[in-house]
Amino acid sequence: MAASAFFQRRNTLVFSTIIFLFRFLPITLALYYLAPAKLKNTVLFVCSLVFYCWGEVRFFPVMLALILINYLCGLGLEKCAAKSAARTALLLAALAGSLGMLFYFKYANFVLSSLNALLGTDFAAIQGISTLPLGISFYTFQTLSYTIDVYRGEVKTEHNIIDFGAYVVMFPQLIAGPIVKYRDVSAQLHVYEHRYHLKQIEEGMTLFTFGLAKKVLLADAVGALWTDIIGIQSSPSTTYVGLGNASTALVWLGVIAYSLQLYFDFSGYSMMAIGMGKMLGFDFPQNFNFPYISRSITEFWRRWHMTLSGWFRWAATARASSGRSSTSSSWSCSPASGTARIGTSSAGACTTLSCWPSRSSSC
Repeated sequence: MAASAFFQRRNTLVFSTIIFLFRFLPITLALYYLAPAKLKNTVLFVCSLVFYCWGEVRFFPVMLALILINYLCGLGLEKCAAKSAARTALLLAALAGSLGMLFYFKYANFVLSSLNALLGTDFAAIQGISTLPLGISFYTFQTLSYTIDVYRGEVKTEHNIIDFGAYVVMFPQLIAGPIVKYRDVSAQLHVYEHRYHLKQIEEGMTLFTFGLAKKVLLADAVGALWTDIIGIQSSPSTTYVGLGNASTALVWLGVIAYSLQLYFDFSGYSMMAIGMGKMLGFDFPQNFNFPYISRSITEFWRRWHMTLSGWFRWAATARASSGRSSTSSSWSCSPASGTARIGTSSAGACTTLSCWPSRSSSC
């Protein structure tokens, strides 16, 4: 299922809808630009909560709980810096709270149904969790990136819960990524004066426009072919060919169309998010790097949803970096060269992937 279909089914403020483009976004930007420097994060936090609650108000307590758990654990880690046992306990509490909620909503009913099938038990499905909280994977990874980096001593503890909340629920990347680690935006989050400039806003508008075109002009148009073959589940009366009646060539054409729709839809949303981030004064990492030109499955996953695979590579260094010089994961994109660096700097090692189809790799 394409991302847009998933969001629209939940009455979410999708970036390509009229209400978002001509009401929410202009009003939010106007309030943000007109707000005093010290209140910009507050405006961003409140507007992001409105954006989230527009389509997912019943799961607002889940998001709030994750914010509070990781915020309080961060404060605790700062206060018990010399007590390794207490620090480990706080980190485990944050991991258990965050990943526990993610597991509960994503896999609890699956585990129960599997146990029923394997053991012949009769566990009833948990009611009310058939629908995932919107964006729970994204803000779970983001809150954990903060807590883990505080534990490792690589970022300073955030004392202002509004600033921390603004980072977690920042609406451009809340529902479809890219996944933004705290270290990537912590400096910009605390720049209250001159956070953005006119050229940056212009670049953001350009990226947003191209992303919107990807979604509306390409993803929706190409996806119509796949829909014409399999139909629409929510609208069974709609005329369609059906897989049983389609020729082999038509099925393959539909599969290709669906693959392209998935890419243009997801990458379009990511590009719009990066563009809106620039309008707000933040530089979000690149999320797609022409995955369909990959020469192997490994290369494909390095080019597809790059911030997710980058997050796991960063998390994998957390334990290895204990007791030695800190290991950092960073993403950057150079407008001049068009290269994005995704790397782990430890013992001089780094990896470079290009934003465009080049194969340069250097440190």
